[in-house]
Amino acid sequence: MPGTNAIVKEDGSTLSGLNITAGRYQPTQRYAIASVDNHPTKGTGATTASDVTVKVNNANVDSSYWSYDAGDRQIIPFKVASSDSSAGNQNADRTTVLRGNVQVPLNDPISADNITQIDDQSYPYTNVFVNGVELVNSSVEQQFDITTTTLTIYNVQNLPENGIANDANVYVVEQPTVTFDPS
Repeated sequence: MPGTNAIVKEDGSTLSGLNITAGRYQPTQRYAIASVDNHPTKGTGATTASDVTVKVNNANVDSSYWSYDAGDRQIIPFKVASSDSSAGNQNADRTTVLRGNVQVPLNDPISADNITQIDDQSYPYTNVFVNGVELVNSSVEQQFDITTTTLTIYNVQNLPENGIANDANVYVVEQPTVTFDPS
């Protein structure tokens, strides 16, 4: 159903045949915002809702119309043994994955709201860093994929260190967000 706002009303039994419930349907207006506390190298303290000012057309929006989620940051020491990497893609002493893709189990599940992709490539609410270098998906190269429980890093040979070693610092950052409450 195209559009930005719709009210669906029952007329006889048309909606039940379509498996749709009558009601008002609005798109969720959710925005990632900048916050230093979740950045792996610049984090200095927790941002709270009282630190956030929301404006629309240069007018402040009362906090009763929006909610703030502080996001989260996970620091995951990479482990070759749990990466699902074949021995042929590892160095001789099995301490570094030199090529191919790796799986990184997340310490804690992340919100399903934060793994929504745009154009099957970018994640507007999630950032991934390996040893302080951000991985960025593009239309030319997808560097990572993420589910609520697992991070997949593609083609580790393209990382700045030409692979990923045991105990490399993997950061998964769920961006702080502001969501306008439908009313």
